[in-house]
Amino acid sequence: MGLERADDAGVYRVSDALALIQTVDFFTPVVDDPYWFGQIAAANALSDVYAMGGVPKTAMNLVAFPVKEMDLSILRQIIQGGLDKMTEAGVVLVGGHSIEDKELKYGLSVTGFVHPDRVLTKKNLQPGDRLILTKPLGTGIVNTAVKAGMAPPELVEQVTRLMAALNRTAAEVMARFDVSACTDVTGFGLLGHLAEMVSGSGRGVRIDSRKVPMAVKVIVDNAASQQNVQRFLESQGFQVTMERQGPDYMVIGTCRSDPGEHARAATVPEVDAKKIMVLCAADRMGFGDDDLGLKLMVNFLRTLKEMGPELWRLVFVNNGVKLTIDGSEVLADLKAYENAGLKILVCGTCLNHFKLLERKQVGETTNMLDIVTAAQLADKVITI
Repeated sequence: MGLERADDAGVYRVSDALALIQTVDFFTPVVDDPYWFGQIAAANALSDVYAMGGVPKTAMNLVAFPVKEMDLSILRQIIQGGLDKMTEAGVVLVGGHSIEDKELKYGLSVTGFVHPDRVLTKKNLQPGDRLILTKPLGTGIVNTAVKAGMAPPELVEQVTRLMAALNRTAAEVMARFDVSACTDVTGFGLLGHLAEMVSGSGRGVRIDSRKVPMAVKVIVDNAASQQNVQRFLESQGFQVTMERQGPDYMVIGTCRSDPGEHARAATVPEVDAKKIMVLCAADRMGFGDDDLGLKLMVNFLRTLKEMGPELWRLVFVNNGVKLTIDGSEVLADLKAYENAGLKILVCGTCLNHFKLLERKQVGETTNMLDIVTAAQLADKVITI
C-alpha cells in the first residue's frame, strides 16, 4: 500500500504474518514550550501507525534548526520531549538526521508492525458503522487563539496535554474489535478527513455536532460561513445540499459526482450575530506545500461580502499578514472591501517579524492589544 492510494502511512508486506508500516511527519512549533513541542510532534507521527492498526517499533528524528538564531538548549529540550514520548510508546530511537534551517521543525520517521490481515485503511466504511473519536476536537482553533494571544493559560495547558497524549490505549482497545476503517484526524479537521473516507465508497456519514466532543466550546459559525463550507466542498468535486433540522441546526450533505452517493456529513449551529470579526491567522495554511489550505483561505475571503453589514472587522495576524502584501491572490478583493467601508486591521508586529511592513498594501497597521480589544467588542469571532 503506497502512492496509489493516499492513506495515513505506507504498508509493505514482509510475510504472511508480518507487514511493515512506514510514515514520516514533522512540522513547526505549535506551542511555545520546547519540551512539549517535542512531545506533541512525536505523538503526532506515532499516531499514523496506530491509525493503520499497527504498533510503532522504531523511529528516527528529523530536525531543522536555526543554529545562528536559537540556543542549542532549545533543541535539547525538543529532542528530550520526543524521546520521552517514544519511551512512553515503547518505541526505540535508532537514529535521525538534522539540517540547519531558518525555521525550526521537528518530527519523526516511524516504522511499525502489523499483521497483513489487520491493516486498517480509511476507505472501507460499512453500513451501520459507528464513528468513534479517540480525542476531543478543536485544538486547531485553540492554537490559533494562542498565536493571537487570546487563549487563557489554563486552556493552553489543557490543549497542550491533549495534543501530546498518545493514541496507544485507544489503538489497543480498537485491536480487540472488527473495525472497518480508521484515519488520523489532523490538519483538515473532522469534515475534511470524513470526506476522504466517504469519497468513492458509496457510503454516507451522519454527524450530530451536539454529540461531537470538543476540547473547548467555541462557536465560530454563522449562515455565511456555512455557505463558505458548502462552496469549498463543491470546489473539491462534491455536490452539497443543506436542509434545516429543527430550529437550531443545519445538516450538510455531501456526495462525490454521482447524486446517488449521498453522505450526511455534519450538523453545525446557526449563530445570530450582529458584529462579526473575522480573524485571519492562516497558521501554516497555504504557505508551503499546503495548496488545500490556500484554496480554503482564498475562497473564504472572496465570499465575505455575503455576510453583509454583520461583517464588522477583518483582522490579519501571524501568516495571515502575507495576504495583505503585493502579489497576494486576494489583494484586489481586500481593497474592494476596504473601499466599501470595511475596517481591516493588520498586526504590525507580525509584519515586522516577516519583514513585510513596507510591502503591506491594504488595511490599518495596528498592535495586538487593539486586536484583542476588537475581539472582545465583537459579538462573534470567526477564526480561519
